[in-house]
Amino acid sequence: MSFLPALIKRSVPAKAGLVALMLSSLAMFQTAYAVGTVAGTDITNTATVNYTVGGVSQTPVNSNTSTFKVDRKVDLTVTAGVATTTNPGITNVGVIYTVTNTGNGTDSFTFAPTNQAGDNFDVTNLRIYRDNGTTPNVFDGGDTLIAAATPVSFTADQSLVFFIVSDIPL
Repeated sequence: MSFLPALIKRSVPAKAGLVALMLSSLAMFQTAYAVGTVAGTDITNTATVNYTVGGVSQTPVNSNTSTFKVDRKVDLTVTAGVATTTNPGITNVGVIYTVTNTGNGTDSFTFAPTNQAGDNFDVTNLRIYRDNGTTPNVFDGGDTLIAAATPVSFTADQSLVFFIVSDIPL
């Protein structure tokens, strides 16, 4: 049993040296920032190496310049609004959702409301309306019906409010 503490003591400095080497190598990497960059934008990159030999600074060395285009990121976030309370037999009940294009370019999305499978309750007359802001975030006569399979265009970072409207059966 006396050899176990000796092994532990010897392995700690070796691990510490390995960790120090790994951390120092991480310092050489620069962080790339491209979040929110518009699709199709050219990104140009040139690396420069500064080094010393025997404590004497050497002439910096530049890499070849590399250029690439930012690719399209297609992404969408759907956020439910406040809960909707209703009663049986009520028509035109709207449930609010905010849809945000979190991609980096203009994209079109198609919405299709459907009843949830596997339960014993189905609403009828499902439709989607876009909130036109007559009374913001309130389903009213000023909102636009979105026809089935009709794409809705969103610019990057644009949020739109929609209502899924249905009739509640008895």
